[in-house]
Amino acid sequence: MESYQLVVSLFLFLGLMGVIALLDRRRRTELAHFSQIQQSMADCLQALQAHATQAANAASVISSAIEASTKIVSEDSGRAVKDAAHRMEAAVLQLQKSQEAASQSLATTLANATKTASKDSLDEAQKTTKAVRDLQASLEASVNFK
Repeated sequence: MESYQLVVSLFLFLGLMGVIALLDRRRRTELAHFSQIQQSMADCLQALQAHATQAANAASVISSAIEASTKIVSEDSGRAVKDAAHRMEAAVLQLQKSQEAASQSLATTLANATKTASKDSLDEAQKTTKAVRDLQASLEASVNFK
């Protein structure tokens, strides 16, 4: 009877160590996913900062267009207003395009990171569930070993 208890204790210990190893692996995987998402967010932030710089440049172009138009207004107000309007329109279009590109880039990056993290988490959960079921079956088999 003591050897049976020893065998069951050994199986329980090994099973527990296996579960601990699986949980540690899962923790490391989640940490890696977190790091990947953090890096994606940092990349997105850099992209947004670049687009903010482009927006500042567009605002500068608009400002210089306004300054130029005010100088020219005394000479030819109609032509100056049209020229300034075209410059502002071009700057606004450039700003819109850069914002759309930044939004699309951010959305794509986040979607890909989330999809990868979800898939890996699901795979890890399935492996853990299978390992726990295998351990349960093993323990049940060892209990029925009597």
